Amino acid sequence: MEYLYGLLFGTEPKQSDADASHTLRTKLEALPGDRDAQITLTAAEIRILKEATTTTRQKHGGGDELFVRMHSNLTEDLDPSTADAVVDAYGASPLKPNPLAKRRPSPETPQLRKACKNAVADLISERQLASSVPKERRKTLEAALSEVNAWGFDVWSVVDAFQGDTLLASRAIVDAVVFEARGFRAASASPILRQVVSKMLASYQDVPYHNCLHGADVLQAMHALLNLAPTFDDALDDDVVLVTLLACLSHDVGHPGLTNNFLVETGHELAIRYNDASPLENMHAAVALNLAKPYLRTRPSTDQKQNRALWIGLLLATDMKEHSQQIFELERALSKAKERGTSYEACTPEHHVPCLKIFIHACDISNPAKPWPVYRRWTALVMEEFWRQAELERERGLPLTVPARDATDLAQFQKGFIAFIRPLFAAADRIGGVDMSLPLERLDDTARRWQSGSPRAEAYDPPVATEPPPVSFQTLTEPVALGDDDVRE
Repeated sequence: MEYLYGLLFGTEPKQSDADASHTLRTKLEALPGDRDAQITLTAAEIRILKEATTTTRQKHGGGDELFVRMHSNLTEDLDPSTADAVVDAYGASPLKPNPLAKRRPSPETPQLRKACKNAVADLISERQLASSVPKERRKTLEAALSEVNAWGFDVWSVVDAFQGDTLLASRAIVDAVVFEARGFRAASASPILRQVVSKMLASYQDVPYHNCLHGADVLQAMHALLNLAPTFDDALDDDVVLVTLLACLSHDVGHPGLTNNFLVETGHELAIRYNDASPLENMHAAVALNLAKPYLRTRPSTDQKQNRALWIGLLLATDMKEHSQQIFELERALSKAKERGTSYEACTPEHHVPCLKIFIHACDISNPAKPWPVYRRWTALVMEEFWRQAELERERGLPLTVPARDATDLAQFQKGFIAFIRPLFAAADRIGGVDMSLPLERLDDTARRWQSGSPRAEAYDPPVATEPPPVSFQTLTEPVALGDDDVRE
């Protein structure tokens, strides 16, 4: 019997959510390793289960009575205060010894059991993340994540709360966006989805800039941009939103910290594999979709094909060599709409994918469009990555294609980059239903700061510059190994 059958309803209906969050971490300690463990859930904790089961109950029927009947072998011992807690959380009738306990489970029980199992898996994941943060930093983390819906979100405050652990910080950001703000916690494949997310984050290499935190940051930026375009956001199917967020998360998975040009010039195995055509982006797409197979298989076959096509298209749209072409095509579409006396609307179904491609590319290059303290830390890291490549190019006698450590006018370089990317944001701002005013305002503010005083990026003490580890395509595309519990019904 699944350990979920061991859950007992608690006796603290008035416990605050903050207290519930703290006590729940302790209660769940035994669950991952002890399938027969029994814990007492308070009303606040039951509400979290309700959140996870609501969608499933609506889809499969059965209602609250069925959820209670799942645990009928435990409910006979509930006292009145516990019954009141259930009433508070579920609006169900006070519980009494249930004569239905001996009956054969209703057909809906497996779906509800699965939804509850998903909820417990979410709680365990949250407990594991929370326990990684020192007590004195938890309020800081909560305050930081409370801004996850905003364009000005400070990713570095989350990293600082986790004492520099970018992998844990990335998990927290993804959880806050995908499973909390976007509500995919209630998805029937939630445990598998969490496995896929974890594998994607772990498949990033340890390079200064193109690491898992960058993937999580682009995911959050996409979430924030969609929030700034609510009519477009509402027009998108949930499946499309989730695939888009996962594409953002995985868009640089396995990145070696080197550019496409370097891979081509040095005859790297990725350049050979993809015939010198966007080797990084093609590799990212192949690795991401391989990692995502366990989740994609939970979708209908027609959805799988559409999701793959969308995912691939979004990742290929992040190739910087397509930047000017993207702007050209968008400007042409805007002009044609104007000639017809209409506007180019993001909400028009055939415009969804083109707009999402613009969005993911904008998010990928959006650091200068973020608040200055956030941007300058990213700047230090991307410059370190460039400098390392420049050293490798010099060692091999190649022309320098990126700035060198000893010959970088940082202010001039950043001003040039801002001037290069601003037209994309300006053109996107003219799409009906899209609002790029805040990113544009930030871009202009960043440019003015460099223009006025050429300020240095925040100090960054990098490790000794060594050649990045080689990329092994075979290693990166290794299938995700999931246990039986993760893939069965």
